[in-house]
Amino acid sequence: MKLGIVGTGNVGCAIALAAVTRGSAREIVLVNRTRKTAEAVATDLRYGTPLAPKVDIRDGDYGDLAGAGVVLITSGVNEKTGGATDRNDPQGRLKLLDKNAGIYRDVVPRIVRAAPDAVLVAVTDPPDPLADIARQAAGHERVLSAGTFLDSLRFRVHLGRHFDVDPRHVEAQVIGDHGTSQVFLWSSARIAGVPGGAAARKTRREAKRGAGAARKRRALRQYHDHRRP
Repeated sequence: MKLGIVGTGNVGCAIALAAVTRGSAREIVLVNRTRKTAEAVATDLRYGTPLAPKVDIRDGDYGDLAGAGVVLITSGVNEKTGGATDRNDPQGRLKLLDKNAGIYRDVVPRIVRAAPDAVLVAVTDPPDPLADIARQAAGHERVLSAGTFLDSLRFRVHLGRHFDVDPRHVEAQVIGDHGTSQVFLWSSARIAGVPGGAAARKTRREAKRGAGAARKRRALRQYHDHRRP
């Protein structure tokens, strides 16, 4: 499969690296407003391809996206540049919408002209509203949003660390908009197949048993020390 990534900032670079190491595509094209940046990223990643599944990664222009099956769009203003770093601001990442909507209305038609059959993935913040704008600009419904996928992964990692379980064996989701209005589905979380609530109770019981056993060991040591001549 041919994969396109539009935007080679931090997020675009991370996606490209993951695609190379996972073998997600046989051909990856990086497109950026400044082509030299895309060229530099493609060159760096190309040096690691001997250690990865077979892949051809290169920089290009929108026309080079022809034949792509999936195009991920990471172009846009980030949280820091857009002044959306205050987690107490109820607007959150929605502060970036106006600027990034303009960017999407510019780049999406270019992508569609080159790769009319590609599935588009909105990764830029805020992803869900931008996915709606991408559908309008693309003239089709083959548009996905990164949504709260990253938040769900973070949720799984934190639960895994808390319960000392590999996060791959944790099922947990975050829903809603990627930002201040997202919702953590605690009630449906499962830890190694065990509902989260039951896992928490089991952990507390084991902690109590462990504390009791520790007290018993200390008492026995004190007893033996007392009996020792």
